[in-house]
Amino acid sequence: MHCFLPFKLEIVAMKLARELQIPYIGAFHLQPEHITYNAHLRYIPFIHQFIFWLFKAKFYRFIHHIHCPSRLIESELQRNHYKAKFFVISNGFNTSFQPVESAQSDGFFHIVMTGRYSVEKRQDVLIEAIALSKYEKQIKLHLKGQGPKEKEYKELAKKLSNEVDFGFVSKDELAKLYGYMDIYVHTADVDGEAISALEAIASGIVPIIADSPLSATKQFALDERSLFKAGNARDLAAKIDYFMEHKEVIKELSAQYAQSAQNYDLSLCVDKMIAMYREAIDDFEDKRLFG
Repeated sequence: MHCFLPFKLEIVAMKLARELQIPYIGAFHLQPEHITYNAHLRYIPFIHQFIFWLFKAKFYRFIHHIHCPSRLIESELQRNHYKAKFFVISNGFNTSFQPVESAQSDGFFHIVMTGRYSVEKRQDVLIEAIALSKYEKQIKLHLKGQGPKEKEYKELAKKLSNEVDFGFVSKDELAKLYGYMDIYVHTADVDGEAISALEAIASGIVPIIADSPLSATKQFALDERSLFKAGNARDLAAKIDYFMEHKEVIKELSAQYAQSAQNYDLSLCVDKMIAMYREAIDDFEDKRLFG
């Protein structure tokens, strides 16, 4: 049994697994900051440590094997004194995302970000950065997703010269959209692993990623040109301007990024997950783990 979150459903399922002596594992996908950012609680002292403690007290103290989607999650669990076997395995990307020849011909410099419109994703930083760019009138922004901040971001985007492309798209539509993007920007302050960024990189789109200490997505950057100071619109604008002035660098890095994404191919990740399950099943031969 694979329990994804530390909530009531998984707690009951884990208790049943223990009673019936069915091997089980847990995963850690929900960072405390995902809760506190959206509940406007992140500035309360020690709130994140408390949530880590609460998750452990209610659920993870019974879990002997924890799937971590990134090294960042593993280090956060170790720092908060979780005791288990940790398995760092990416969630992997769908191999339908592959490099394609650019279909762009409209003269704009196209920037894309995908993800939920929420506080911790910080799409507002990207809108502000484009407003600060020397080439603002040449930029076409695509913010694909849905979420509670949509109305606010649409209002903020009115300051830009070119209308921003908002809205949810399917995976197939997104793959086509990536065919004429110049760069992908990822502004999130909090991310255990951003598969949306990985899909863009696999499509050969050069990224610019926030260097937030709470985001694992920065691990995908090949060098400093693809990183900006988290929450700093002016620094992001400078990075955007650099790539607009050095389009030959985009072409050079595109193939390198597409190749780097192959380390996160879903089929490879599935093989690692199966090995994790086999190890857990073997460990549960010791019936004391059900105690």
